[in-house]
Amino acid sequence: MNIVILDTETTSLGPFARPPVEGHVIEVGAVLWSVDQKCIVSTYSDLLNIGVENGAEAVNHISPEAMKLGSNVATVSQNLARLVDRADAVCAHRVEFDKTFIQAMVAKPSAYPIPDKPWFCTKNSVEWPLSKPGDALAYVAIAHHVPIIEAHRALSDCLLIARCFERCAELEYDVQKMIERAMKPRELYKSMQSFADNSKAKEAGFGWVDDGARKGWFRTMILEPATDEYLKSLPFRVERVAE
Repeated sequence: MNIVILDTETTSLGPFARPPVEGHVIEVGAVLWSVDQKCIVSTYSDLLNIGVENGAEAVNHISPEAMKLGSNVATVSQNLARLVDRADAVCAHRVEFDKTFIQAMVAKPSAYPIPDKPWFCTKNSVEWPLSKPGDALAYVAIAHHVPIIEAHRALSDCLLIARCFERCAELEYDVQKMIERAMKPRELYKSMQSFADNSKAKEAGFGWVDDGARKGWFRTMILEPATDEYLKSLPFRVERVAE
């Protein structure tokens, strides 16, 4: 089994859950990672030269001058497609963000189509053994004693996720089962806690969403009897909602 770990840097930070997106992909990073061998097989990273302003430069530090050195959409999408074609699945940390932006990128007339593979989320679907559900990537890395060399660049974040998987393997956790479980069907749940209990929702792995279509604390969970029992044990009411 191989997976592609993917990350994007964009000109906008949202909305990220539903199209149409505001902004453009300006950097793509991807790592082909072998689940069997617990190692990196191949990497890819490139900026996109598409003649747009970077409204998120304060976050990703990608200057207009650097963007001019990048490749066009056709080249980036084709190189990404070749890597995805070698994988069984694609993952990202906050997958709804990256998947939506990648889909918008490959919808351009000059783009190369990406092979249709299953996607899963390393933020909300992978059950990392030493961190809480929904943790930011930096917190996942710190909890698993993985050093952070650089943040908020696409390939750096992909490599960090790969290293977190490798660390779990070193600690003798079954990474393949972690990934298989992350790919199981899930339902979306909304926490109905009071404002005073927001910290309890966050502690339980619910994340704040305000994307124009929905607003509140949400979490996706696997459809299984243990989920119902877990939700009943929470100190606040939870409702299942349609995606």
